[in-house]
Amino acid sequence: MHAGIYVGEGWVIHFTPTCNSVIRFSATYEPVTTSCRRCGHDPNKKGGVLKTCIDCFLKGDGLHRFEYNVSLSYFILKQDGTCSTRSCYPSDETVRLATEIFKKDEVDGTGFGEYDLLSNNCETFASYCKTGMGLSWQVIKPVASATMKLVLRLVKDPSIVLS
Repeated sequence: MHAGIYVGEGWVIHFTPTCNSVIRFSATYEPVTTSCRRCGHDPNKKGGVLKTCIDCFLKGDGLHRFEYNVSLSYFILKQDGTCSTRSCYPSDETVRLATEIFKKDEVDGTGFGEYDLLSNNCETFASYCKTGMGLSWQVIKPVASATMKLVLRLVKDPSIVLS
């Protein structure tokens, strides 16, 4: 699931891998060279913090709205990466922050740092813009869940030895 900030009028600001060449191949193994007719985005050339049309952001996938300020029980029961117990900034503040980071990235390429799948990804960007804290629940929740399962096993059977 890809995360971003909808900024209005069909535009989304989102964070993508910043490697020099993200190449996608067609069935004939020729690089895809067409840019989007609406926003000009070429997925083969630019990464980092981008402002693209919603179609380029979605890439044919469905749209899901991330929920904030949910109860702990709701959070535990929901799919990873769909909600947070944290409260969030108002929409105008979120859009202002995302736009500020996008503009900085356009100027000098340092808008949100180097993309890292586990520690600095699209979800940490969106979370930072919404809450001021860059977290990836898609990464954190499974780790926390595995840790909780281990703790419960240790409580049930204290003879388990960890090395």
